[in-house]
Amino acid sequence: MNNYRFNGQRENENVLSLVKTHPFVLIFPGLKAAFFVAVGAVLLILLPPAEYFSLLAGISLLIAFYIVSQAINFYKQSLILFTNERVISIEQKSFFSRRITEVNLKNIQDISSDSTGFFNSVIGLGDLIIRTAGSNTGSEIILKNIYHPYDLQQEISSQMSGSK
Repeated sequence: MNNYRFNGQRENENVLSLVKTHPFVLIFPGLKAAFFVAVGAVLLILLPPAEYFSLLAGISLLIAFYIVSQAINFYKQSLILFTNERVISIEQKSFFSRRITEVNLKNIQDISSDSTGFFNSVIGLGDLIIRTAGSNTGSEIILKNIYHPYDLQQEISSQMSGSK
């Protein structure tokens, strides 16, 4: 992963891992979109032809398209960069809102991982919580729905102990 480059990368800083949210998180928005597609199909097929039913079916399909495109955008644009010097979290909050948080490894106080629920345990999904010094906003980074959070926790811990 040493050949990966990003804006703001420091001299002698190497990317050790690039972590994305697990694709499983797209299932629930997909189910919501399928519901709206089904509503649109019912309006067009089962009800008598009328302009307002066609309009409602079109609106229903637009809502489904919005849900799917938003979920895919969030999935593709959100990631975590783990380097030999820091952890950078890029979280897409909405179509036009993004939050980038970075923490130097030397400022990390505590790292924990959390995996709750049947599906999360079965497929290895969970959250990684990184706590830093200070009580202001941003003193805790929560990386949600990542694959095998404990492995990343151990990787960061070993990198932290190697940099001290």
